[in-house]
Amino acid sequence: EEMRQIDPGDGDGTGSGHVWTYPMPYATAETVQTYSIQAGDNAAVEQMTYAFVSEFTIEGASGEPLMISSTWRGRSVEASTGWSTGSGLAIPVVEDMLFGNCKLYIDATDTGGPTQVAAQFLGFTFNMVTGFIPVWTGDGSTYFTFVKMSKPETTCEIVLEHSTAAIAEKV
Repeated sequence: EEMRQIDPGDGDGTGSGHVWTYPMPYATAETVQTYSIQAGDNAAVEQMTYAFVSEFTIEGASGEPLMISSTWRGRSVEASTGWSTGSGLAIPVVEDMLFGNCKLYIDATDTGGPTQVAAQFLGFTFNMVTGFIPVWTGDGSTYFTFVKMSKPETTCEIVLEHSTAAIAEKV
């Protein structure tokens, strides 16, 4: 089980924002990235091993921070002997991702473009089913044996302020 550092993204060229690019693995299977997750309190600690994200959602709305939620699947949950802190782990400094700092660009090409949807972008919900599927086999285990990759599924709903430009663009 390996921890992968998150790429800070490429600068957007003009401001302090970042652009993250993730090529969807439609042609070749992505390798599942697994983690061990511990949870508990001062009385008991439990650990879920071989955990991976099967689905996640990112939502944004006017005047709010972006909200991220995810569904994790793991092989089993077991009692743990205590907190595993590893070497050099520290609580990271975080800052809210504010929806007001988001920008939406829509152009007629699939490579993106320079046309910002200004003064109309009110919110969005992006959902991705990662395509990672646990597979149980008859091998004497009570947990899944391996994870295979199927085609990922994404949906995105965008909320825009109605405008006369929007009517012209539909035509």
